[in-house]
Amino acid sequence: MDTFLQQIVSGLATGGIYASLALALVMIYQATDVVNFAQGEMAMFSTYLAWSLLNAGVPYWIAFFSTLAIAFVGGLLIERTIIRPMENAPILSIVIVCIGLLVIFNSLAGWIYSYVIQSFPSPFPRKPLKIGNIVFGLYDIGIIGITLVLLVLLYLFFRYTSLGLAMRAAAQNPVSSRLVGIRVSWMLALGWGLAAMIGAVAGMMIAPIVFLEPNMMGGVMIYAFAAATLGGFNSPMGAVIGGILVGITENLAGTYIPFIGTDLKLTVALLVILIVLLVKPTGLFGRTRAGKMWEMKRTPQIPEFAGVGVPSVHSYWKIIGLLGVLAVAVLLPFVVSNYRLFQFTLAYVYAIALLGLNILTGYNGQISLGHGAFYALGAYTTAILIERGEMAYGWTIPIASFICLITGFLFGIPALRLEGLYLSLATFALALSIPQILKYFESWTGGVQGIILSKPEVPFGLPLNPDQWLYFLVLGILVISFGIGWNLLRGRVGRAIIAIRDHPIAAETLGIHNALYKSLTFGVSAMYTGTAGALGALVVQFVAPDSFNEFLSISFLVGVVVGGLSSISGALFGAFFIQFVPTYAQNISKAAPWAIYGIFLIAFMYVMPTGIAGFLQKVRGRLGRFRRK
Repeated sequence: MDTFLQQIVSGLATGGIYASLALALVMIYQATDVVNFAQGEMAMFSTYLAWSLLNAGVPYWIAFFSTLAIAFVGGLLIERTIIRPMENAPILSIVIVCIGLLVIFNSLAGWIYSYVIQSFPSPFPRKPLKIGNIVFGLYDIGIIGITLVLLVLLYLFFRYTSLGLAMRAAAQNPVSSRLVGIRVSWMLALGWGLAAMIGAVAGMMIAPIVFLEPNMMGGVMIYAFAAATLGGFNSPMGAVIGGILVGITENLAGTYIPFIGTDLKLTVALLVILIVLLVKPTGLFGRTRAGKMWEMKRTPQIPEFAGVGVPSVHSYWKIIGLLGVLAVAVLLPFVVSNYRLFQFTLAYVYAIALLGLNILTGYNGQISLGHGAFYALGAYTTAILIERGEMAYGWTIPIASFICLITGFLFGIPALRLEGLYLSLATFALALSIPQILKYFESWTGGVQGIILSKPEVPFGLPLNPDQWLYFLVLGILVISFGIGWNLLRGRVGRAIIAIRDHPIAAETLGIHNALYKSLTFGVSAMYTGTAGALGALVVQFVAPDSFNEFLSISFLVGVVVGGLSSISGALFGAFFIQFVPTYAQNISKAAPWAIYGIFLIAFMYVMPTGIAGFLQKVRGRLGRFRRK
């Protein structure tokens, strides 16, 4: 019993940390309907500012409250200068801007303060308090106390102050709020400021435990997402309760379930969240807000499909253009270096994965942040069959595709209960779990060491080197995949997929089996991504769990949005972006390359909020109107 109570106490302490950052996430979501992926990095950067003040000799509590003031102003300015211009952009475009902010803050912190781990002072004594056989850390009690104080202050602010009531009204009904004289835009900016301030509190509470360094919020942010999802993204109280539940659950599971230990604690916490979401799709305390969900039908769609969404390639000039592009692609291996050829090959691999994600997200409206999991499944299927089963690599690709098709279909069935934000976070939980699971089954996956593959030999005595052969293999599968996708989307199935995205109730009325089509779409999407994963394993010749972390899934979403939602060609544009832009950013700045990448990302969303394909479509439309004049 003492062990059980001690784990509960420890879980309360870690849960308080998760809850404080989850509160900041919920604050921004309530104000703007945006999940701020940069929240953790904003908190980290604020903590570095506090550390700078402390090193300059400023007393702790003066530095603490000064940092809160700076963080509040900083959050307000970010909303005014970076988020505000994207107000009318698609919701996913705003999410990509937040991802850009994430990499900018992380890179700048490393550049300014270096990646050397620093100690951060604690405002509470480290001396433990023992009651019976249960040990209470005074610092842990202080964190829980601060989290509860923040919750009470927020409740009083939003319940009893005119400013708080105005902010709530602006978030829930901006149109009516404007009619009664509330300055909605400034209310949203204040929401960002408050969230940044709460995040700064979380950062300064976390730093003494995990130490101060630019990546310190990575793991904590994952648990904060889990806490906010479990409690409900529109409930501050739910975020706190969710954080505490996550902290207690992972501690108890790691202690009492032998095979879990410390390696699978995150996976257990995420599994609990998935189960809760399937029972209550908006979290324990969440509620659906009309018009405030991530609905893809709010996203302007690229008119690449004529009439009912069918791509028009019957134009003579379009055919000539496609043949010209294909001719250049065929000649490319003979005029570039092997390294550059490797980059193009990997870009084609990503294009196949992005096409699968675009079918799901762009055409069917199911937002996924977890397609890196299917990419990993395809890659490991090929690697294990080659390494353990001694199977010819050519056979492993269709097998990996089929396994991912079935897995995606089965995952899509329970996911039918989830929509918008909660579906995206459920798939994100899947992506987060994969590295831990791969490390656990070490006898099959090679654990952290991974599996090394040999480069495939050139068949049939073709006059090509292995790199050129891999390039043509991937290019061939890319062309076949795009052809299948084009035919799928231009037919009856494609029209049903798009109808479900735009008008699900009307589609059901017309006899379309929404549940079946959505599950099948998930399966087909996973099949494309798994095929890409199998090819990626052959191209890179190595698979390891850390190669398939959450950043891979986020990169796929970035590629889809930058390339252009609801656009087949957008998959290729997005693949080239995520493959080549980081390299060019590295060439521009060796000191802070990811800051340059983040700037590129935000600039792309400003100039092309509907992606590269959408931008080109607008240009063609304007040129057409100009010629008609």
